[in-house]
Amino acid sequence: MTDDRNNKVAQQLKRINTLLFLGVLLLAGQLVAYIYYIRLNQEAIEERRAQRWGSTFKEQTKTLTDANEWDEMLKLSLQRQKEKPTDANGYFVAGMAYFYKGELDKSEAAFNKSIEIEPDRKDGLKNWFKEIEKQRKEKAKKP
Repeated sequence: MTDDRNNKVAQQLKRINTLLFLGVLLLAGQLVAYIYYIRLNQEAIEERRAQRWGSTFKEQTKTLTDANEWDEMLKLSLQRQKEKPTDANGYFVAGMAYFYKGELDKSEAAFNKSIEIEPDRKDGLKNWFKEIEKQRKEKAKKP
């Protein structure tokens, strides 16, 4: 009778172990599926963030430009460069801020980086480069 009972207990333990193992497998499968889902949707998530950040960046840039807040605009553009180093707008805005702060070398470097990222900007930035040269000549004339 004890052998029978021991066999039943052993069978029940095997069932419990099997159920626990299947539960762990199910949880692991759900975790893998969730990670896969996140990776598939990462691009869409990044795109939504960029859209939100892009419009916010433009609005903040306009507000700061209208208020002549060049130091704040520079902080905003440097943050943008750190978060999105391949976005030419961050470098363009930094170039504007540096220009209005009188830091012409940094302005020129930022504009050049903007062109490096988006070569089509070159024609649009010609006037900025002319203004930089004009400011340099004026500074050179001063004693």
